[in-house]
Amino acid sequence: MNKKIVIIAGFSGGLMEVLWVSLYSSFSSVSAAEIARQVTASIFPFAAGSSIAPLLGLLIHLLLSLGLALLFIKIVLKPVFVRYGMPGIMISSLITLTLVWKINFFIILPLLNPSFISLMPLLVTFTSKLLFGVVMGWTLIKTYPGSASAILN
Repeated sequence: MNKKIVIIAGFSGGLMEVLWVSLYSSFSSVSAAEIARQVTASIFPFAAGSSIAPLLGLLIHLLLSLGLALLFIKIVLKPVFVRYGMPGIMISSLITLTLVWKINFFIILPLLNPSFISLMPLLVTFTSKLLFGVVMGWTLIKTYPGSASAILN
């Protein structure tokens, strides 16, 4: 597995979410900085009031995005590619990110930081995860243009 691909797939998916949330924030009353602050509050509640909490939230988000891409590539990518080829990559990316969204918003966040859930409408957060899946899937498809050996190794 190429580490560069993990970084590109995870970072691009995570960055797409940041752009989506920033766009949403520009049309709503909630600030992107507050959303990032709440990401920090979910992991490090003691740091939520810090002046660097929004930056820390962005860093946490991007690290989680890299971790998600790594797990997807290590667990899902090879069996999906072997069975379904390139189209399976996009479909499995979307399914995986849908599951991640459901777990985050209906299991993890209600326990860690219930106020995070009410910051944005669920449709906005779901769209965010789907955009991550599209960008990650597209990145993986473009990274392996027809090269089975690149995915299987």
